[in-house]
Amino acid sequence: MISTAIISPNLNRTAFCSFFFCVRYLTTAVTSTATFSSPPSLLALFDRLHYSSPPPPIHAFNHLFTKIKKSGNYYSIFPLYRRLVRKAVVSPDVFTYSIIIDCFRRIGRAEMGLAIFGDMFKRDCSPDTVTLSGLVNGLLDAKRVGEAAKMFERMPDWGCTPDVVTYCGMIGFFCDVGMMELGLGIFGSMLKRNCPPNTVVFNTLVNGFSKQGLNDLVKVFSRMMVMLEDGDECFPDLTTFNTVIHSCCQLGHVEFGFGVLGSMLKAGCSPSIITITSLVNGLCITDRVAEASFLFNLMSSELSITPDVLSYGALINGFCHKGDVELAFGYLGLMLKCGYHPTQVILSELVNGLCVSGRVLDASQMIEKMHECDVVTYSTLIKGFCHVGKTSLAIELLEVMKSLRVDDRRRPDAITYNTIIDHLCRIGRMEEASGLLDDMIANNISPTNLTFRSLMSGYLVLGQLNSASELQRRMDGSV
Repeated sequence: MISTAIISPNLNRTAFCSFFFCVRYLTTAVTSTATFSSPPSLLALFDRLHYSSPPPPIHAFNHLFTKIKKSGNYYSIFPLYRRLVRKAVVSPDVFTYSIIIDCFRRIGRAEMGLAIFGDMFKRDCSPDTVTLSGLVNGLLDAKRVGEAAKMFERMPDWGCTPDVVTYCGMIGFFCDVGMMELGLGIFGSMLKRNCPPNTVVFNTLVNGFSKQGLNDLVKVFSRMMVMLEDGDECFPDLTTFNTVIHSCCQLGHVEFGFGVLGSMLKAGCSPSIITITSLVNGLCITDRVAEASFLFNLMSSELSITPDVLSYGALINGFCHKGDVELAFGYLGLMLKCGYHPTQVILSELVNGLCVSGRVLDASQMIEKMHECDVVTYSTLIKGFCHVGKTSLAIELLEVMKSLRVDDRRRPDAITYNTIIDHLCRIGRMEEASGLLDDMIANNISPTNLTFRSLMSGYLVLGQLNSASELQRRMDGSV
């Protein structure tokens, strides 16, 4: 119940009823997403509030603007803001401006955010950290890095201190574009100004350094673990551990990945399917397929984690590369039994495994039974034909691929041509190889360095110097 003690004595009964109705109506809109979450309902509510007499306080409009922003209807807020200030009955506050600036950031209109920022000063409203963080992030999204850096540096001039959200936005941008040193510089500034980093900041750095190499990644992760031991409120989460483990395994440092798994369990964080799949893949990459198979089986029996398509694919790929095609097909059977449909990558790996094992005809029969194939699968089979010396079958398959319609994803690409050209050059059939180069260009497929290198090597081995010189001229003309 609203106490009459807080009602202005100049507020008559009609005005009070209107005001009370607006407040009750707004409360319903904010709490009832089922009825008032649609843009038309929210815009109608603005009209009701806007024409109220007396008008409701600005925080009522702020609640409404927040609701509209959450509905994703960013474009509609600015016209409402203009109507609000044009009537000049209620003045926007810092929260109003922060909402509008954030909406412009989300639609990629940093220049409009700056315009609102200028209007904010014109109306004698001082920004806060949220306002300036929104502007900095908007400028970064628009790749206006210099302006973002200047605004970041000037935040203290406006009486604002960058918070963890501001720093995280700056660090995230530099990590995304691979400028890790600048990202670390911002991180150092963050620590120097006694702004403690949170898990999101560390995850951003970990993700950025995961693309750079192991040494720097280990340093960042170790720093995070030290802060955890010191009792700081910065805890690595599942994303942190998974990113580090995945990077270690991709770089061939599986032992360190298992060490991180130990730290993960010690911190009370349970591994996920992504964790185990990364380790399985890492073991397969380092040719430790038996251990990968053991971990895979342990996943469901001991860890209560159900394998998915990616984990099956990692193990099948490992067996194929090791030459254990029968075991690979065994896990394919388990995969199908569990209701999973193999991806094109998995099928291509199986085809490649058969080809490497010399079972090219089995691979060909497998492709015939497959409902969907792409250029990778066909190119893999062509490589298999070349590997066992069945050159005529490779060329025949290439002709089949060329006969498909232009938009068919089984049409040959540069890799397909390069595979056959390289094989023909190795067996001294240079005239056919040169003919495929012409055919490649006629089909609007650009030759690569590998194409020219294979042909040049073939000519030089056979002592065909004139042909090698002619090829060199063609190469120079294509540069």
